[in-house]
Amino acid sequence: MIVDPITATASALNTPIKQLSYASIVLRYITTAATTPWLLNVNMGAPTCGAGTKGFSANIWFSQLVFGPTRGLLIAYAMPASAGKAKVYTAEVTVSVWGAVNATMVIWNYVAMDSAERNPENLMRSLFNIVPGQLCRFLATPDMQEPLYGIPILVEVLLIEVGYGSSVAVAVNQIGT
Repeated sequence: MIVDPITATASALNTPIKQLSYASIVLRYITTAATTPWLLNVNMGAPTCGAGTKGFSANIWFSQLVFGPTRGLLIAYAMPASAGKAKVYTAEVTVSVWGAVNATMVIWNYVAMDSAERNPENLMRSLFNIVPGQLCRFLATPDMQEPLYGIPILVEVLLIEVGYGSSVAVAVNQIGT
């Protein structure tokens, strides 16, 4: 909850901090590993393509692994620091695009589920992570900060903190039930 707001702010200021970028990527791998479907549900089964099936969650997870931290790692290593603003835009806009796809997949899967299997808390926990951490990362692009008085990055940092905190609250609530 500390690294993401700092890396977003650094991007917004067009002054990315290399070590924090790598820390953010490592933390995304750790959080992705912590949400491995087979660890959370022993009855997950194999990945399947049909939305609404248990295995579709595994497809979402594999996609997150590839288009989340692995995408960030490729950008960090493939684009030289001399790319400057282009590297910042590539990182922030591609994670926003992935966030839109990820949110669509999660919602599509939820809607396609049998109504008896739907868990609104799981949906909210997922969206609390996806919307601020991925979908809205375009708010951390440098050129919109000055004309909008830095409001976009303030909104993004607030969304990150509220979203991640809400996700934790939902998870803690689920543990108690």
